[in-house]
Amino acid sequence: KRKESNIRYNTQIMNELSLSYFIDAVGGSRSLKSISHSDIDSYVAFLEQRGNNDTTINIRLRTVKAMMNYYLKTEMINKIPLIEQRKTAKKDPIYISDKDFRAMMQIEKLDDFYKRAFLFYRETGMRLREPFISSLNGRWIDIPPESKSHAVRSIELNTLLVQIFTELKAWHD
Repeated sequence: KRKESNIRYNTQIMNELSLSYFIDAVGGSRSLKSISHSDIDSYVAFLEQRGNNDTTINIRLRTVKAMMNYYLKTEMINKIPLIEQRKTAKKDPIYISDKDFRAMMQIEKLDDFYKRAFLFYRETGMRLREPFISSLNGRWIDIPPESKSHAVRSIELNTLLVQIFTELKAWHD
């Protein structure tokens, strides 16, 4: 098991699960050098039997490929089996329609705080945790590279969104 400080916790958990499934599929007492393309096929079949979709299978395969590449680079093995990702159709993001959003904002039992939070996320396109790792500089939110995209970016807010951002940060803290 290899851990590095630049691997995020959730990624580490996913990697551990992927490798655990790999061991379940091909056996835990095998040498790395003995793993072949047919073992990769067996792993994919194992994942399919567990009900994994193509995207999940690709995530699991990526982990195994990364492990094999690591052992190749460190000269613990001299070749890796063919590990091909499954083709998946590019999907458009799923958005709440304007009609559904208006209907949601009309729900009387929904607290106004949550309505403002939903509005904030819809208007800014921020990911769930990004407001809480970001800072406000005037009318601009500065999002650090710790976000999912690993890219620094800034978003300009109007007066209402600045107020909601401040409220969200206070609620979180």
